[in-house]
Amino acid sequence: MKLPKFIKLAPILLGLALLIAEGVNYSQIGPFFPTEAEEQKGISTTSIGIITGAFDVANLFATFILTSFISPKNQKNYFCFGAFMSATCNGLFGIMGFSKGGIFFITMCTLLRVLMGTGASMVYSTGVPLLVPLYPEWSGRITTLYETSFSLGMMLGPLIGSLLFSVGGYITPFTFAASTQIFIVILCVLFLPNKAVEKKDRPFEENYSFNDLTILEEQEEGQFDPIDDEKELSGHTFVYFATRPAVFMVGITLALHSATTGFIDVALASYLLEKFGVDGNSSGYYFLAFLGVYVAVLPPLGLLVDRGQAGRMFLIACLATFLGFASLSLPGAISAIETIYWVILWLFELGAANAGGYAAIYLLFEKLAYNVGFRIESNAKLMAASLSNACFASGRLFGSAVIGGVFMDEFGYYYSCLLLSGLFIISFFPCVYVLYTKNLLGKISYLSPEENKNLIE
Repeated sequence: MKLPKFIKLAPILLGLALLIAEGVNYSQIGPFFPTEAEEQKGISTTSIGIITGAFDVANLFATFILTSFISPKNQKNYFCFGAFMSATCNGLFGIMGFSKGGIFFITMCTLLRVLMGTGASMVYSTGVPLLVPLYPEWSGRITTLYETSFSLGMMLGPLIGSLLFSVGGYITPFTFAASTQIFIVILCVLFLPNKAVEKKDRPFEENYSFNDLTILEEQEEGQFDPIDDEKELSGHTFVYFATRPAVFMVGITLALHSATTGFIDVALASYLLEKFGVDGNSSGYYFLAFLGVYVAVLPPLGLLVDRGQAGRMFLIACLATFLGFASLSLPGAISAIETIYWVILWLFELGAANAGGYAAIYLLFEKLAYNVGFRIESNAKLMAASLSNACFASGRLFGSAVIGGVFMDEFGYYYSCLLLSGLFIISFFPCVYVLYTKNLLGKISYLSPEENKNLIE
C-alpha cells in the first residue's frame, strides 16, 4: 500500500533535522575548546589537533568497515544507532570538562571523538539511501537538502557553542546538543520506515541482486554476463566499487572539493589576521562568505540535478574551483589586488562551486555503480552515499592537515591556493573523459531504469 505524502514527509524532515544536529556536534567545539584545553587543561596544540581530527579519521575508516554490514534491510538500525552513539559521546565529551587534564583527558577526548566519527559515518552512509526512495522523483532535491542541512549545522555549531559556553560554561553546549539529538533519534525510531522500500527494487526487467565479489570480477574479465545471473552482491564490495578507475577518478575530484573546506577552515583565519588584521572576533563573517553561499545555492542546484544536469554541473564546479583558488593565489604576484574585497569575492565563488560538486555527486556515483555491475537501486544508493562520505572525510583531512598544515607552513598561503588550483585542473580532464565515456554528460536522472541498463559495460 502506497503511503500518503504527508506521512512520508515526516521522516524526511526528521532526517534533515538529524543532519543539522550532526553538523552542530561536529563544529560547536571550534570557538572555545582549543582555548579551554590549552589554558585550563595544559594541552598542547598538537594534542588538540589530534583530538579534533580523530572525528574525520574515524569517519573515514568506519565507512570502509561498516559497508560490509549495512544493507537495505538494516539501514534504519544503523542510522538511529549511529546518531544515538554520536549524541551520547558528545554529551560525555562535555563531562570531560571536569577532568584535570593530562594524558587521561587527551586519551578520553580522542576516544570519544573517534566514537562520534564512527556514529556519524553510520548516519551519513545510510540517510540518503533510506529516505530518497520515499520521494524518488525528488531525489536530487533530497540529497542536496541533506548537504544543506549538515552545512547549516556546521554554520550554527560555532554560534550555538560560543553562546552556550558564555552562558553556562564548558559542559552546557555539549549537554544541549546531545539531549536535542537524542530526542530527534527517539522520533526517528518511531517514524522512520523500517526499510528503504517496501519491496525489492527492480530497476530492470529482471530482479538482480548480488552477493559475491567474484561476480563483478568475472564480469570485468568478460567471463560473466550479469543479465543472465541471479546471484546477489552485498556491501562487502565497497572497496571494489571505490577502486574502479572511473569511480576512483571522480572520487578524487570530490575529495578535492572537501579539501577546499578543510583548507579554508584552518588557513583563512591566520591569513586574514596576518594580511588585513582581522582577528577572531570578526573573521567568522568571512567564513560565512563561503559557507553562506554554499548553503544558499544547494537547494536550487538540486532542481538542476533532477532535471538531468548533474554531469555538466560537476565539471563546471571543478573549473570554477580551479578559477577561484587561482585567483586567490594571484595577490602573491600582483600586490595591487591584495584587498579584503578580492578575498570575499572569490570566497563567494568557491562556496557556489563547492555546492555544485556536492549537489551532483550522489547521482554520478549511483550511475557509476550501475556501470560497474550493480543492478539493485538500493545497493547502488548505499555505495554512492558511503563513498561520498569517505571522500568527504579524506578530503577534509588532506585539506586541513596536508595543504593547510604542512604545505602552508613551508610555502605560505598563496602557494597553497596555487597548489589546490593545480590539483583541480589536473583532475578535470580525466573527469571529462570518465563522464563522457560513461554517457554521463547528457541528461541523466534517478528515475530511468532503461538508461541505467544502458550504462552497464
